[in-house]
Amino acid sequence: SNFPMYHGLKRLLSTGTVCRIKFKDALLRRDKTCRITKQISDVCEAAHIVELKDCWKHDKLGINSTGNGILLRRDLHTLFDAHYWCINPRTLFRKDKDIYGHITAKIIFNKNISIKDTDLLKYKTIDIHVDSLFYWEKRYLEFFNRTK
Repeated sequence: SNFPMYHGLKRLLSTGTVCRIKFKDALLRRDKTCRITKQISDVCEAAHIVELKDCWKHDKLGINSTGNGILLRRDLHTLFDAHYWCINPRTLFRKDKDIYGHITAKIIFNKNISIKDTDLLKYKTIDIHVDSLFYWEKRYLEFFNRTK
């Protein structure tokens, strides 16, 4: 064809879309509901704990592995990506796993969160998967550095 670069880009974008669909499907199977609100998956999105833009910093992360993902209600995903909340993976409320491999952590909020979403403030904990602790460590360091 006359535009080999275009076809390469199209193939790359298609591969990325397939990866995102597989990522979300895997999180739907694992998490079932929003990990904060417990709302049904119809209102949820697959969120990356370590953001896609930061994947180059951590070569071996496996950016679309389920360990780097969590199912969140859409608005909470937006606030998460904007760094309005996080968890400190070293301060777990419940360290014993449930039957799905989830443990409970305390949610910490950026000082500006009350301006954006008072609904979120009523949630104090989040169930995270034990396979995600490594990724939460990386996310917490970034969150901490942004809010100090």
